[in-house]
Amino acid sequence: MIRNTHRKLAVAALVSLLAGATSAQNGSTLTPMIAASTGSGGTGYNQNIFFGTNQSPPILNINAQTPAPGVFRWAFSGNNQASDTFTLNFGLTLPANLNLIAGGTLPFDIVYSCKATGNGGPITDTGTHPNAIVVSVTILSGLQASYVGTMLDFGEVGDKTTAQVLAAPATYTTPNTNYVRVASSGPFSVGLSSPNAYRLTYPGGTLSDPNQTLRYSVRFLGQTKNNSSPTFTTVTCQRAGTDAATGILPITATLLEGGQGKAVSSQYGEVLVVTVTPLVASTPSGIQQNCPVL
Repeated sequence: MIRNTHRKLAVAALVSLLAGATSAQNGSTLTPMIAASTGSGGTGYNQNIFFGTNQSPPILNINAQTPAPGVFRWAFSGNNQASDTFTLNFGLTLPANLNLIAGGTLPFDIVYSCKATGNGGPITDTGTHPNAIVVSVTILSGLQASYVGTMLDFGEVGDKTTAQVLAAPATYTTPNTNYVRVASSGPFSVGLSSPNAYRLTYPGGTLSDPNQTLRYSVRFLGQTKNNSSPTFTTVTCQRAGTDAATGILPITATLLEGGQGKAVSSQYGEVLVVTVTPLVASTPSGIQQNCPVL
């Protein structure tokens, strides 16, 4: 609803457009559809009157008989209190891939020019009403997650002793270019588990036999887990959004044993389990962490 603030004046006219509060809204459209009031009526229906931060809006000329494209005009009669307001229905279209926050709102500014006569007038008033229209957009707290990179491979270590492996940790640590990629509209939690308690073995191998396993460690979200300390503490992460960089969670692994003296097999391996779960938008911000920097 839009109100005439110059009620004691005989006539008031308003021209206005809507501006985006942030660059994320660029590409939106806001189209006046129909107005309800006892006033004189408006012009500029069925056209987009939204201007993003990357656009130059038209100059608002209250004296122009025909508003410029992208501008809505309304004439208040000023005869009674009922004519001081009008309700304008909009059609709203948001740009594709808009990075909205689950549970959030979308604000728009009104840029206006108003002219009134009578009761000591005329008066011309121009300006901007920040956050004049706030749209509640229902965004489900959902996410997408995937693994990006190669297998965490230590290479051929059958001829390496444990002493050789431990003396060159950089050689037996996987690159930090492997990561879990998350896109989310809200906060989320991440867990990690190792079915073999951070031991590689081969098909048919026995985990209880140290000659049939190779111990290793994993670094993920600020925690280093291995066979001696296998329990991963679930981490609550801030909303990742849809930007490529904000949802990257690097994961590295380091071998802790050589293969010399172990049972011979080319298939030592294990499948790690990463669990990513969307959380409600009301999850306390105090427990949410900036996970990509952990």
